[in-house]
Amino acid sequence: MRLPGWDYSSPGCYFVTICVKNKECFFADIVDGKIILNECGEIVEARWSWLKKQYHFLELDAFVVMPNHVHGLIKITNNSVVTGRDLSLPTTQPTTQPMTQPTIIPTTIKIKPLSDILGAFKTTSSKDIHLAGFPNFFWRRYFYERIIRSEGEANTIRQYIRDNLANWDYDIENPGKKLILSP
Repeated sequence: MRLPGWDYSSPGCYFVTICVKNKECFFADIVDGKIILNECGEIVEARWSWLKKQYHFLELDAFVVMPNHVHGLIKITNNSVVTGRDLSLPTTQPTTQPMTQPTIIPTTIKIKPLSDILGAFKTTSSKDIHLAGFPNFFWRRYFYERIIRSEGEANTIRQYIRDNLANWDYDIENPGKKLILSP
């Protein structure tokens, strides 16, 4: 599933799909051609947005929560890194010199690889879903990714994400999908 030799912490754009274990529809219902998120779907949507707050080297692009999976375009950049650290760490490292204000020592830039970023998303969203009263929720162990190599390809993926709802009846992740029979 991963491109051998590719550095998944290097700047780039990635199309990711993350699915619920056993294709169970935990996140939404589709009513009259519209996605209606439930509590679990709202948690997943909030945790996706949380990624940008947690990792300043990320840019989030097109995203959709479907009944049992999510699609998103995620960009790892090196130009938006301010501190180069997780927000869970202290914001300053005061020196031992007596001063009226702490001196800030720059930290080393550490950009996490895509698998760690999506692992954090899956872990935190699972925890929140379990706390909301859904202990039987589980993500599939793996995720699908595609390295996006051009703006044209990114535009095609954005359209795919926008059209995902319209294609739900035939989606491979839809447990009730319609079969297309060839003549």
